[in-house]
Amino acid sequence: GKDRTLVFRLSDRRRIQLFKTFEHPGITITAIGLSDEHARTIDNEVVAAIALGSESGVVWIERLEQFLAREPAVLKAADGVDYHESAVSSLLFNHAFPQMASASLDGSIRLWNLRFMNTGFDNVRLEDKKQGVWNLCYINADQLVATENSNIKIWSTNILQLMKALKLEEAKYRNE
Repeated sequence: GKDRTLVFRLSDRRRIQLFKTFEHPGITITAIGLSDEHARTIDNEVVAAIALGSESGVVWIERLEQFLAREPAVLKAADGVDYHESAVSSLLFNHAFPQMASASLDGSIRLWNLRFMNTGFDNVRLEDKKQGVWNLCYINADQLVATENSNIKIWSTNILQLMKALKLEEAKYRNE
C-alpha cells in the first residue's frame, strides 16, 4: 500500500494472520495474488507462488517460500518485469492450469505461463485500450472475466484458441 509495507500470512484455516512486514521503499504495491500451490515449474514441480503488482506496471512472480525467507525482504523495481504501462489492478492464479493473469489500468491483461518459473516467463497480451481493467475472475480453466468501468468482458485463456483466433485475424488482414 501507500505506507510501503506488505503484511500477510495464510494460515491452515485460510485466515490471514500477521506474519512479517516487508519493506519496499519507493515502490507502491497495488495488487497481490497467491497461487495456493497450483503453480508448476518447467520441471513440473508444484509450488506455491506469490505475485505482486506495482503502481508503475511492474509485476513480480516468485516462489512463496523464497519470498517469505528473505531477511529483510526488499523489492527493487529492477527485479520485476515491466509489461504494463500503468498500475497493475489485479493478479489472479488459474487453479486448473499453471497460469496467472495480470490486469492493468492501461486496458491490458497478460496471461503468464508459470511452467517457465525457473527460466523466465512466457506471456500473452490481451488488450482493449478503451478503458482500464479493474478486476479479474476465472469462470473456468479456459475463460476469464474482466471488469472495465461499466463493462464486463469475457476473454479466452486457452492458448490454442487464442492462436487460432490470431491466425484468422492475420488471414483477414492479408486478404484486405
